[in-house]
Amino acid sequence: MPGMLTGKFFHSMDAKGRVKLPSLWEPALENRFWLMTGIGKFLLVFSEPQFEDFAKQIMQLPMTDPNAHALRLSFGSGAYNCELDKQGRFLIPQQLREFAGLEKDIVIAGAFSCGEIWDAKTWHEYHRQFASGDSAEFKDLINAASQQYTI
Repeated sequence: MPGMLTGKFFHSMDAKGRVKLPSLWEPALENRFWLMTGIGKFLLVFSEPQFEDFAKQIMQLPMTDPNAHALRLSFGSGAYNCELDKQGRFLIPQQLREFAGLEKDIVIAGAFSCGEIWDAKTWHEYHRQFASGDSAEFKDLINAASQQYTI
């Protein structure tokens, strides 16, 4: 499907916080895309259309709900529009690098409708803990998915 972000890429971030966009993602993201804080110690990557859809959903939440306000503020204040330079690199703003604990070695991973950027050490810890398939929650998700599709 066009626009999907898939694959796993190991990259190094330079001292200024620049990193090369995976060439596989260039058609989906073109030269402009959005980086934002995630729901854990990672960053989300959205194409312009995906970000617009996401923002519309967030903006539909009731203004008077304190939890909805916190969600809007968290995502809105942590969203940055990015543009590729001539070498195909983009800058990860300092605030986002600090949020995700990004050091030099990072992992850029596809999650179909969006991408994620992780510090390499955090990525490996996450996968040791959750992606092994041993947790009951993970097994429940696999079972739910396999009921709809043959896996």
